[in-house]
Amino acid sequence: MTSLMKKMMRMNRSEPLLTDLDSIARIAEYERQENEDFTRWLKEAGESVDATVMRLQADIAPQISCTDCGNCCRSLIIHVEPTDIPPLAQRLDLSVDDFTARYLEKGIGNDAVISQVPCHFLAGNWCTVYEDRFSACRSFPHLDVPGFSKRAFALIQQVGRCPIVFNVIKVLKSETGFR
Repeated sequence: MTSLMKKMMRMNRSEPLLTDLDSIARIAEYERQENEDFTRWLKEAGESVDATVMRLQADIAPQISCTDCGNCCRSLIIHVEPTDIPPLAQRLDLSVDDFTARYLEKGIGNDAVISQVPCHFLAGNWCTVYEDRFSACRSFPHLDVPGFSKRAFALIQQVGRCPIVFNVIKVLKSETGFR
């Protein structure tokens, strides 16, 4: 294990947040079993962790620029709400049907998802349709939504992908006394 990884594993809130995607991915892989154990622990903790997660997200997210990263846009299949489609179709001067045929496909449960990863609308780390982006994109990484412990498994899967999730989980482990 590198000295950077050891340092980041001891990270506390007084240290700078980690945003380097390669380091985050390596540490997440190294801590995979610990994060799985933490997921089970969170289920037992229940809704009592929601306020802490929301507070940490509110503190950490503004310190990390999503447009410096864009990793979610490069690596996630994005769920698309029916109400997301007309504004984007209009913005691109397409009919809803043409937009759907060009950019979407049916996912699990017949829900619409974006048809390619990385996202069609990603240029570098920037969303080219940012003002009209999908609602799932607007709310990612969903840490400010109640019921964190019920969604913990899915969110823990983002630890190696999203600097916000990585840093929130690191501090959450520390604040909850998990280690």
